[in-house]
Amino acid sequence: MDRRLASVPTVIWMIATLAEPAPGGVLRVPGDHFLIQNALDASNPADTVIVDPGTYFEAALDYGGKSLLLTSTSPCDPAIVRTTVIDAWGSDRVVRFDSQEDSSSVLAGFTLRGGRAGLGGGIACFGTSPRIVHCVIRDNVVEAGYTSIGVGGGVYCVGSTALFSFCEIRGNRAEQYGLGGGGSGGGVFCGFSSPHFTNCRITGNVAEVQQELELAGGGAFFAQDSSSVVISHCVIDSNSTPSTGGGLVFTDDSHPYVGNTIVADNSSGLAGGGLAIGDGADPTIVNSVVVGNTGGGGLHAWQCAPQVSNSIIRGNQPSNITDYTYGRLGVIYSNVSGGWDGEGNIDADPLWWSARDYRYLLRPGSPCVDTGDPNLVDGLYDSDERWPGWFPDAERSDMGAYGGPENERWLHSCWLTRVSNPQLRTLPCTPR
Repeated sequence: MDRRLASVPTVIWMIATLAEPAPGGVLRVPGDHFLIQNALDASNPADTVIVDPGTYFEAALDYGGKSLLLTSTSPCDPAIVRTTVIDAWGSDRVVRFDSQEDSSSVLAGFTLRGGRAGLGGGIACFGTSPRIVHCVIRDNVVEAGYTSIGVGGGVYCVGSTALFSFCEIRGNRAEQYGLGGGGSGGGVFCGFSSPHFTNCRITGNVAEVQQELELAGGGAFFAQDSSSVVISHCVIDSNSTPSTGGGLVFTDDSHPYVGNTIVADNSSGLAGGGLAIGDGADPTIVNSVVVGNTGGGGLHAWQCAPQVSNSIIRGNQPSNITDYTYGRLGVIYSNVSGGWDGEGNIDADPLWWSARDYRYLLRPGSPCVDTGDPNLVDGLYDSDERWPGWFPDAERSDMGAYGGPENERWLHSCWLTRVSNPQLRTLPCTPR
C-alpha cells in the first residue's frame, strides 16, 4: 500500500463525487473508551473515533449504520498503520458493514488481521457502501464446508458499492473442506456488487478450492452475479489457486473495468494464471500489464466478450492468451508475445525497467511508447513540467500500466483521506 497514491485532480474528483460528512465530536481510544466498539456505540453521526497505536483484540466491529470516521492517529503514515492493529483472534470477521452504511462511513489507517468467518474474514459489506482507505487487510481466513460458503478471505461484498483506496490486501485465504462449495476469492469476493478498488495492492492471497471445480478459484479476486467491479491503478501479484484464475476471475455476466493495473506472477492449477474470464462476463481491460503468470497462462477466456486495449501481455506460461470466445474477444493496440490479430497490435520487447517501487515501466525508445490507441492521449507526457526531460514521450497514449488518460493517478499524494474528511484535516499525515 506504499506506492500508489492519487494525484491532485483525482482528489478533487473524489471530493466532488463522494459524500462529505459534517464535522462532529471526537472520541479517543483508549483515552475515552477502552474498546473500539464501545467508542462506536457511544458515537453520534459525524463523529470521529481516533485510535492510538496498539493491538486491539476485537471482532465484528459494527458502525451501527452511523456516518462516522474511525481512524488511526495518522492514516497516511505506514508505520502508524502497521502498529495500529485490530486483531479478531480467529473469533469472527474483523469489521462488518451491514446496517445501511454509505460513503460517509469511513475506516482509515488500520491493519486488520486474524479474522475467521464463512463470508469475508477481514471486512464484509452486506448491501452497504463504506469507504476503506489506507488499510492493510492481512492474514484473514474464510472456511467453506458442508454448512458454510467460505468466500472472500480478505473482503466480501454483496449488493455493495464500497470504495477501497490505497489499501493492501495481503496473505488472506479462502479455504474449502469436504465437498461443499466456496473456497473462492482468497483476497476479495464480489457478488451483485459494484465496488471500486483504486491504488491498491492485492498480493499473496490463496483460494484453496478443489482443483476439479472449474468455475471457482480467484486467488486475488472473484467477481460474479453481474458485478460491475472497478479495479484501477492496482497491483495484483503473487496470488494463487489450485483451480481457476490465480489472479482474477470474472464470471456470471459480470462487467468489470480493469485499468492501469499490473497482473503479475500469479499462478493457477487450471485456466488463467493471471485472469480467467467466462460465462457471459464482458470486462474492459485497458492500459494494463499481464506478465509472468503461470500454470494457466496469462488470460483465459471462454463464452465471454473481453475487450483489451493499450495493454501488454507477455511472458506468461504456458500461453499468453487462450481464446474460447468464438470471435468475441477483442484485442487492439496491445503488445502480445507471439502476436495477436487486431488493429495496432505488436509483438516486441517492451524494454521494461523499474524505479523505486514501480515495476514494468517503459524505457525511452520502447516500442510501446506513443503506439497505443491514437484516439487516446496520455494524461501526463513530456509537455508537462513534471515529466523527466530525458524521456521523449508525445501525447499519443502509451501501452502498459503507466500510459493512457489516467496515467497521472500513479503520482504521489497523501491528500485523499484528509481533504475528503474534515475531521481528519487536523491529524498529522506523513506523505509516502
